[in-house]
Amino acid sequence: MFQHLVAPGYAPFTIALGVLIGIVAIEGLSMIAGHSASHLFETLLGGDAHDVPDADAEHGLFGGALDWLNIGRAPFLALFGAALGIFAACGFILQGIAGDIVAPLPGWIAALVAVVPTIPATRLLSRAIGKVMPRDETYVVAEAEFVGRTGVITLGPARRGVVARMKLQDQHGNWHFPKIEPFTAEDEIPEGAFVLVVEQGDGTLRVARADGKLVENL
Repeated sequence: MFQHLVAPGYAPFTIALGVLIGIVAIEGLSMIAGHSASHLFETLLGGDAHDVPDADAEHGLFGGALDWLNIGRAPFLALFGAALGIFAACGFILQGIAGDIVAPLPGWIAALVAVVPTIPATRLLSRAIGKVMPRDETYVVAEAEFVGRTGVITLGPARRGVVARMKLQDQHGNWHFPKIEPFTAEDEIPEGAFVLVVEQGDGTLRVARADGKLVENL
């Protein structure tokens, strides 16, 4: 079986599988570090909340296709990984059947055939992904709306003059990783501590340690 993975006819699907494994590994390691690779990737692309497709808006042919695939309603890397996995599975199955009948198809032909079921299957799977893993920035949320919310420090310790980040959930159920600093200048809050956002600063939220009752509600 493993010799098929390096056969020319299987190359597109082996590459897709390798990219998928890489995405899963990067996302897993980033979550352990307290960040989301998918969120950071969309931020680099400028994929903020305001560009999420609106079902009532005019998109044109390309925009309508993106909307049909549910792009913007779930993390892009999750959708891309789903498409890669479906494409690889379809390709391996196709080449296995072709090999049993005559011989595996040329790689480029097999790739074109595998794309056909990949597109509708990705759409169906993306709807489920959108419900389980909503896009981090599905709605525009001003930092001022974070005041009064609680979260946990994922990159710390938090002290004045040092970049620290926390993880908190907005009113739409989406996760954010804003920069923070202690509300009290002399305070230092360790990584992993639960905090309450008490004030919006200049691009930075000021936080205080959350008391027991607030932590219980997290």
